[in-house]
Amino acid sequence: MNRLLESCWKDIVSIRQSVVGKASKTKPSSHSNTFHGLWSRWHTDYLQLSKNSSSSLLLGSQRYSNSIYVSSSTVNCNHHIHSLYNVDKGLRKVANIPHRQYFLKPRQDEYIHFGGRRETFWDRWWSPRGLAVFGIIFGGCGVYYYIHLDYAPYTGRRRMIDLTRNQEVSLGTQQFRKVLSMEANHVVPSSHPLSLRILRIGQRLAKVADQKDFHWEFVVIDKPVANAFCLPGGKVVVYTGLLPITPTDDALASVLAHEIGHAVARHGAEKLAFMKVLFILQFIINIFVNTHALNSFMINILANLPFSRKLETEADYIGLHLMAKACYDPREAPHVFERLAKRNVHSPPEYLSTHPADKHRVERLQSWLPQVLPEYEEKCPLKPKKRKRLDDFSSWFGREGFA
Repeated sequence: MNRLLESCWKDIVSIRQSVVGKASKTKPSSHSNTFHGLWSRWHTDYLQLSKNSSSSLLLGSQRYSNSIYVSSSTVNCNHHIHSLYNVDKGLRKVANIPHRQYFLKPRQDEYIHFGGRRETFWDRWWSPRGLAVFGIIFGGCGVYYYIHLDYAPYTGRRRMIDLTRNQEVSLGTQQFRKVLSMEANHVVPSSHPLSLRILRIGQRLAKVADQKDFHWEFVVIDKPVANAFCLPGGKVVVYTGLLPITPTDDALASVLAHEIGHAVARHGAEKLAFMKVLFILQFIINIFVNTHALNSFMINILANLPFSRKLETEADYIGLHLMAKACYDPREAPHVFERLAKRNVHSPPEYLSTHPADKHRVERLQSWLPQVLPEYEEKCPLKPKKRKRLDDFSSWFGREGFA
């Protein structure tokens, strides 16, 4: 055993001299310094291990034989140290250790480690355990979606709403108070003729809407903005910039009926539920395509904006029915959007807008008129011409004193 070790030691010393000689002919570098440092460490460890058992010596020679081989290759020497391989093989044979090819994992600042392919997301999750986790998550989402399915009034469309009516009304009231605090200097007094006119039309529409848990409020804001909205719980806000487009009560009722239709169909709560679906969809897409800006843009174009236009179209349909029930002429609704189309000449394309194009809204309203006109003519005793003259008078009275 001692003779074998001595012969091995002589081979390693001779190889060390040959490698150092070749390395000295090249330009000194950090790699050559690394080699000399490793040799010093190997020599010191060998002297220490020679005093111990033969098995410890075998482990020491195996450890640093690989190190010297890697370091010699880093100084651009094409010297293959076959003797070290034979030493390693012989020592393993003496110690009865089976020979195998492997890469040593050394310190990162001295070696290059070929550790194989880096673990990816699919390596971690494309397994029985990962698939089980995904199944539980998406299965739970599916059950949650099915439990909270609801049907929209008048259209029967299925949608998910996970807010209770009390929660929805509470959110609408909070938002309404916030709007009033922001527009406190522009709120028209409730005793003004214009406020009384909008209150009269709104109460008539609210009566046929049949929302018993709503506390209806109608507020007019003096701003040149052609807009109106109805928050959950029956909080209606109308801007005076809408009056030139709605000169008659029928025209103004068509806008109010559209906004009340949003509240009747609970579109506010539906939007909040849809945002959760979009969040999960965006999370799934980010797994495959890790570009957040592109994903947000595509989700907005392909999901969010079409969803908003669908709700606006449904509110138009519900608004026509509310007008007919409240004895307001539904034939006035298409004319309102025709006037809006003349004002919105530079509006963006429909696929980039939250609302359908005015031209398409006019076409849909006209196609729905045969469904609501029989109900309007049956329930309303006044003739259309007389109704129009009364509306003109009340519209004039509403503008008087405000200008």
